[in-house]
Amino acid sequence: MTSTFNIEPSSVFLASGGARGITAQCAIRLAQDYGGRWILLGRSEIADSEPDWAAGCFDEAELKKRILEHFRAQGLKPTPKEIQSKFKAISSRREILNTLREIEAVGGQAEYLSADVTDLECLRARVAAVIHRWGPISGILHGAGNLADKAIEKKTVEDFETVYAAKVQGLENLLQCVPAEQLNYLVLFSSVAGFYGNAGQTDYAIANEILNKSAHRLKGQHPNCHVVAINWGPWDSGMVTPELKKIYAEHNVEVIPVAAGTQLLFQELSGHNCDIAQVVIGNPLPCPQRAPEPELQTYRIRRHLTLADNPFLFDHEIAGYPVLPATCAMAWMINACEQRYPSYRFFSCKNFKILKGIPFDQTLADEYILDLKEIAKTDTQFIEFEAKIWSKTTAGKTHYHYTSQIQLLKQGLVAPTETLYEQLHSPLHSPPQPPNSGGRSTRDVGFLPPELGGWGGQCNVFNTDEGLNLTPDRLLEIPIESFYRTGDSGLFHGPAFQGIDRIIHIDLEGITAQATWKSLAEREQGQFPIQTVNPYIVDLSMHPLWVWTQHFHQKACLPAEVGQYEQFAEIPTDNPFFVTTKIKALTETSATVNLTIHDGKSLIYARMTGAKATLIKMNLLRQKQS
Repeated sequence: MTSTFNIEPSSVFLASGGARGITAQCAIRLAQDYGGRWILLGRSEIADSEPDWAAGCFDEAELKKRILEHFRAQGLKPTPKEIQSKFKAISSRREILNTLREIEAVGGQAEYLSADVTDLECLRARVAAVIHRWGPISGILHGAGNLADKAIEKKTVEDFETVYAAKVQGLENLLQCVPAEQLNYLVLFSSVAGFYGNAGQTDYAIANEILNKSAHRLKGQHPNCHVVAINWGPWDSGMVTPELKKIYAEHNVEVIPVAAGTQLLFQELSGHNCDIAQVVIGNPLPCPQRAPEPELQTYRIRRHLTLADNPFLFDHEIAGYPVLPATCAMAWMINACEQRYPSYRFFSCKNFKILKGIPFDQTLADEYILDLKEIAKTDTQFIEFEAKIWSKTTAGKTHYHYTSQIQLLKQGLVAPTETLYEQLHSPLHSPPQPPNSGGRSTRDVGFLPPELGGWGGQCNVFNTDEGLNLTPDRLLEIPIESFYRTGDSGLFHGPAFQGIDRIIHIDLEGITAQATWKSLAEREQGQFPIQTVNPYIVDLSMHPLWVWTQHFHQKACLPAEVGQYEQFAEIPTDNPFFVTTKIKALTETSATVNLTIHDGKSLIYARMTGAKATLIKMNLLRQKQS
């Protein structure tokens, strides 16, 4: 949809919380380009004039000293709270008047109304008076908000009401004063706290997430109005102190410069973006580090899957229907576990079994459920989950789709390791035990810091002369174009999963391939965004086995189970990596392999042991099932 309306010099905007702070800066920026008339709402009452003794004093310490002297001259003994209240009143008045002057200086008109957005009767009366003079309001900028940050167990009902009412009741009251059907613009200032959550802000997160959902609902009800909830991250303003900036920097949280933020708002109000109801501008806020509860916990996560929400599925069609890659189910389990414990990092996925795939056809369930059950944990080392994805048919029959055990390690711990020679030449072995629990000793390990893609602890390294053949086999020529979608042969995967560059070596014992996975846009990833584990690269890492089974046995293969998948460092995107696959067992209908994803020099990114694939005729994957 393309906007058929614009902000005109005669347009009237109502901005809650718009006389001070970030909302005021946004109003000034919009007035600079559009002009318009601005009704700025705020709770502060402003005096007609400033006291003579405060004139010209802008230093906080000096002004507070003059406030103290003023009280004493009246024979009073003020408390620090009374001094702060007087200081805030003077500062607020100055900031409000300055906002009015700046809007008028750039070509707009502005008027300040002292009104609490939670007081409907007062709000209605004062807004009506301005409408009588300026005409109907065509846009609302809802930036009002309150904070009462503290741990949830310390919050009071009053805390919740104060925070919740300004956002939610405030929006309802504004729309009582100005019907949504007459609006061209409705801009809701939400927060990344509503989208990601934030420690100490349960009430603020709830209120902002309601604004987000309200934006979607109102957009559906009023398609000719540009409705958008902007989930802002922290701004580089007075509320973000140098100490807070330091904490944000340590957690890679970007602080939004005022000029950049106001420009982003200006861009969001352009006609090109008017079909988008929610925008996130900022990354997740830091999560508190906490020890796990000693009791074993259980969790249930529900998900509604749609083909429209997951464009990558069109590159993963089997027998004529898009099918959820098993690696996406694995990543869903892993991501859910990590989200329960942010200070822990995924290490291994054991006994992953594909019981019944999820095709996007007439059998697609209304809801898929992920059950997580903690089966072992310590507060200093690891947590292990049993994970199960299941659904019910309309007739009430339960289908189990995937099961696994997911192990998280405390970030920075040493992970069980072995040399490349041991990994490539040993028989299938039992999954490693948690650190310091009597498992194998570490022999050949090294550090890979986070800035180079590592987890911050120790991870697998190896020497290139320990059993890895990277010498090209000149007797074998497999054209690159034959790897994917070539009639009844070749891999069925589309661009989102493709990436084999060349075959380095192939023989009856296995195959080594070079691959490059090109980044996939976030909107293409849909409900399966890349986090610790990249499900698209892990899927790609199994493609060389397909090349091997086709080359020697003229068969395709589909994953059935994985004994264990371990990840030590981030697998690179847009840059080459290598996959070495060793055949451990082979029958007419199955192949069991170990595979290692590495850099071809000294680093193992990830490895998969006891991976079992089902072998089928090539043409069966492309025959649409009736």
